[in-house]
Amino acid sequence: MAKENGILWALSPMLTINTLSGIPTFSFRQHGSSPTRWRVYYIGTYVTLSFFFCFSLYLTIRIVSEINYFSKNIDIVAHVRVTWGFYSIFTVTISGYIHFFRRRQVEEVFVGLSKLAIGIRVERIRTWVYIQVLAFLSFIINFVLASGVEIKNHRPDSTMDYFTTLLLMFWGTIHMEQEWQFYNILLLLRLSTEDLNFRVRSLMANLDLRFEHRSRTDKKARVLRKLLRLRELQLKSYYIFKRAMSIYGIANMILSGETLISLAFHLFSVIDSRIFGHNETIPLRRFASIYWMVCEVSAMTFVVIASECLRKEVDRTEKLVIDAMLKVEDYPVRRELRLFALQLLHTPFRSSACGFFPLDLTLFTSMMATVVTYLVILVQLHGN
Repeated sequence: MAKENGILWALSPMLTINTLSGIPTFSFRQHGSSPTRWRVYYIGTYVTLSFFFCFSLYLTIRIVSEINYFSKNIDIVAHVRVTWGFYSIFTVTISGYIHFFRRRQVEEVFVGLSKLAIGIRVERIRTWVYIQVLAFLSFIINFVLASGVEIKNHRPDSTMDYFTTLLLMFWGTIHMEQEWQFYNILLLLRLSTEDLNFRVRSLMANLDLRFEHRSRTDKKARVLRKLLRLRELQLKSYYIFKRAMSIYGIANMILSGETLISLAFHLFSVIDSRIFGHNETIPLRRFASIYWMVCEVSAMTFVVIASECLRKEVDRTEKLVIDAMLKVEDYPVRRELRLFALQLLHTPFRSSACGFFPLDLTLFTSMMATVVTYLVILVQLHGN
């Protein structure tokens, strides 16, 4: 991907990993490959993911049926382990498989982002993406380590457990890539909004209509044209944001649920270590599992912070436009600013998980309250 493509060039390390994992953001045709090669790749990926999807659902049913999950005599630790495994593999499987069919929508989002202005920060974005690649690779290495320990401790006669662990690793990696994509979308939208705010400030700072009649008319026409372009740019950003929310809403909801369950069960493992097994590999398994949880919490934290920063930047745009509207006396310019303010009022950048709960800082307080509630229930059941 050529450097002159700007944002797409900066994101190319992430896009390459997406393609290797089977959820490409762009087709091979955009990289100079033949349509036949792209068609073969797409069909092969579709067949492979469909097989993994069906097999994962089959293993999900086996997780519950093999140990008689609904028996009254089952130990609370078994309940915890089965619930954790069931939720993890089922949710990430659904999320990853659905995401594959949204490839064209994801492609439209990134193409739209490539047309937005983010100033001259392309090099810094690419450096930040490289740092994200290193963090993602550390997550993969830890996932492989945790899966290896899990397979080593399986019973010899439990062959299906091997496949469950490997598929959980595969779908979990794809799910983390989804959050990676969503975070970068929020980051680029924030940078674009910052550039928009800079243009608004510059335009209002240089606005001086106290000239002779002809110069005043020409300058006013230029100001109106620039305001119209800024409105169009803000509206394009909003459409990209809404499309991204419809694509990644399920993934965000699953990540929040997975983080909540992991926190509750990890705290419960302090009371009963049987959640991680009985043998000498408990410390290694615990470390790998804790690092996995840290990666999930970090991903959710970055997404929430990026969402909050984007919201604040959009609020700053609204404040700049309203302040300019109050200071400008010329009616046509003031009317254009009023339309801009109304547009900002009706295009809020509020991130959520499929509309169930907002992705803001209040999510952490709600999550901690839920974790404490779950932990109290688990401790009571464990005592009984």
